[in-house]
Amino acid sequence: MKFDAARVTGMIEKLADPQYQGQDGEANAANFVAEQFTQMGMAVERREVVGSRFPQCVAPWVGWLVYGALITASYVLLWKNRLSISLAIVLLLVGHAWLLVLLRNWIRFGRRRPPLETAPLVIASFSNESSPPIRVVFQAVLGGLKTDFFQSFQRNRLWIAMSLHYFFLMGAVGRFYRQPGATQFVPIDSILFAMIWIEIACVLSWEYGWSRSVNGSQQADRRSLSVLLELVRNWPRTRSNQVEAFFVAAGGQRLDYAGSREVVRLLRSEWSSKPTFLVLFFAPGAGDELLVCEDIANSSGLKNLVADAATSLWMPIRRTHSWAIAPFWPIASKWSGQYIAIMGSDLKALSHSPVDPQVLHRAIQLSSEIALRWAKYRQKPADS
Repeated sequence: MKFDAARVTGMIEKLADPQYQGQDGEANAANFVAEQFTQMGMAVERREVVGSRFPQCVAPWVGWLVYGALITASYVLLWKNRLSISLAIVLLLVGHAWLLVLLRNWIRFGRRRPPLETAPLVIASFSNESSPPIRVVFQAVLGGLKTDFFQSFQRNRLWIAMSLHYFFLMGAVGRFYRQPGATQFVPIDSILFAMIWIEIACVLSWEYGWSRSVNGSQQADRRSLSVLLELVRNWPRTRSNQVEAFFVAAGGQRLDYAGSREVVRLLRSEWSSKPTFLVLFFAPGAGDELLVCEDIANSSGLKNLVADAATSLWMPIRRTHSWAIAPFWPIASKWSGQYIAIMGSDLKALSHSPVDPQVLHRAIQLSSEIALRWAKYRQKPADS
């Protein structure tokens, strides 16, 4: 089938209706997606996932305040004896490691803390008498994207760590140029010490502002849903005997990514074990470029999979680091398989950026090409 631009933009406009917005709208969006899957002759499974908003509300504050305490203790210990200096270095390294973990969104606790809420999960697949040896899962989100301050720094998020440690290192260098035995703070120490906490306060403020402006309005990622539904319509049915394809609309982004966590749990425990490739969509079409984040085994056949697929389609893409998808899919460490994420280049403009059908078309073409090439490389010789 050919790409139907009018159909895709029509779905985006329909899902922009107020009845599909907010927490209650996520359930309505799930009903719409399930109905579309059914009309295309697919087997549809509905699930309810359970989660809590507590981790998303508390994790950034706990993470940054703990980092501030570590860096403060390290800074103060620089002006003590040699043993204290050694301890300061240890605390600095621990603080740096903690900051990297924080930036990757790995600090989560209280997922089962009341009040618990539910969110929908829709899973669709083609009916098949056989069980293909290869599985590909395409996943989009049903509701709002969880965005944060670090979205603005997709190209190099480590600058935050560098700038924070810069003030620390200035104080450390200054300590060795002072007279031996000097243990008190001087005005420059107070300024550098204050700068560390001012920057931490700014990060928390920006985090809070992003969270309220985006999650407060439940800004929904309808581009991903439209891409997912159009991808199903264009998926080559002749491949169904060689590749088991699942199409998932996951809810619960606001509940510490409960839908995404359930998908990973299904793949790891409930569904039959087989080589699986995940394709994640996060608002492709927000911006005029496609960002591609990949985690693909560096084997001879797959080394340049994304680049080769994009080149064969004459398609410009921009590669990005795994930092970029951490605010939307912070469970990469839980998934031991291979995946790519295709996302828009300007997610901050998600609510008001115009929809370019050609960018959505490119997202469908690229995801299909990469998934099928991956399946071909992973296919067992007996099934070739």
